[in-house]
Amino acid sequence: MYIFLEDNEFYKQTKEAAKKRKLKTITLFTIELGNKQKNKAEIEKFRKRKSELKPEKTAIKVILSSIDNSTTGTVNSLKQECDILIGQGGLNKVNRYFIEQTQIDILKDPHTTKYLPKTDFVHHFNSGLNHVLCQFAKEKDQAILSSLGSLQKSKSYFAAKDMGRINQNLKLTKKYKLVHIITLIAKQASDIKNSVQYEALISLFDATTEQKKQSATAIETLLKTKEEEKSPNYITKQIRRIK
Repeated sequence: MYIFLEDNEFYKQTKEAAKKRKLKTITLFTIELGNKQKNKAEIEKFRKRKSELKPEKTAIKVILSSIDNSTTGTVNSLKQECDILIGQGGLNKVNRYFIEQTQIDILKDPHTTKYLPKTDFVHHFNSGLNHVLCQFAKEKDQAILSSLGSLQKSKSYFAAKDMGRINQNLKLTKKYKLVHIITLIAKQASDIKNSVQYEALISLFDATTEQKKQSATAIETLLKTKEEEKSPNYITKQIRRIK
């Protein structure tokens, strides 16, 4: 089982805790994109940090502070820099942009209320996904990721709201046969030590048995697919070149 480790001031201690638990890790770097000058600086900082850490597996989480004509090209170019490219969701227009306009592998927390409080609709939650976006994501083999850490750190009212939004997204991803990953992104060593508690949280969601099984193996499956795509015999997901 793979677990994401966020690159921050506690990275070394967190990685050591994961090693003791014999967990396979993916180092998660964050790049915030804005204007061209900022983008260049952010990418250079990431490359320097990656060179220092030399992680076996890497993922990039892209946060958008603004979008211009060069943003799509910049986001897509980052696929060459990592094993997994993740778009940080939240605002509905950002969710739509990542799914429709970019080549991300995973949309993270489209339900989140971190950056701007969401107002729910009368008959359903404003969960960040809808039928149209799910159709697009299915066509592009994009997965949805719901992180558990934010739930434990939220006040009970907001945690309950977020759980409702995640449950609604689970129903949508089930309908459109999208991969929906419910996992922990470790930010400090205590997250690793309390990982059993986080795993217990998964049972509180309205995920089907199939969705839970798929969630547990999705990251490993994605990494395997990425390796296959690097093969000279790879043409498309369904087609391979015969030797």
